[in-house]
Parts: sequence; structure tokens; C-alpha cells
Amino acid sequence: SALTGDDLMNAINSTAGFYLVSTTNPDGSPNAAYFIFGMTKLNDQYYLQLGLAENQSKANLTENGQGVAVYAATPSSEEGAKPFATSGARIRFKAITDEAVAAALAENANEATLFFEVVDVRPLG
Repeated sequence: SALTGDDLMNAINSTAGFYLVSTTNPDGSPNAAYFIFGMTKLNDQYYLQLGLAENQSKANLTENGQGVAVYAATPSSEEGAKPFATSGARIRFKAITDEAVAAALAENANEATLFFEVVDVRPLG
């Protein structure tokens, strides 16, 4: 099932589950990285929050300002539950162009934190 809105934000921020961020390398090839990201809400808009060291993912995002993040909730351990992730979302994101929004998001964040506007949320499958 797809998670959306506040349910998705709260699940992501729980730091329980599987996290993947995909960007595009300069040569057009895909770059996928596993790291925990966060989500925040400002003025009824959702933003992805990434804390990245100097690496290829950060270079790609600095260059083209877009990517796809995948969040999958940890599968249930209850008897009869499916043993794989069935709840989560694919999140397309892009660079924030509104400087006032970027400044408001950065107010209480670490200086290495990058924020991106969530532009589309789709089911896992």
C-alpha cells in the first residue's frame, strides 16, 4: 500500500525501514545509495531532508537538482504477514527554487543538510 502525506512523513522519520536515493551520474548512468533521509512539512508542502557527505550522490544533486527516493516500511513479523515490504512510496524530488522556503527549512538544520521539494509520490510497485 502507498503511504502518502503525514503518514509517509511520520514513517520516514521513524528511521525504521529501508531507504534508497537514486540520482543520475554525469554520464547518464544511475547512481543508487542507501542512507536514511527525513521528511518535513512547511506550509502544507513536503520536503525531503538529506544529510550528505561529499560523495557522488551529493555531486549529482548539486549538478541536476533532482532524484528519486524510495522508502519501504519494515515488513511485519506477525504470523501470516508477507515477508517483504508492502508499504512505502517512491518519492520524486527536485531542488527548491524559492529562496525564502529554503531559508525557512534551513533555520533549524545542520549546515550539511540539503532540502528538496517533493513533487510526486507513487506506490512501491
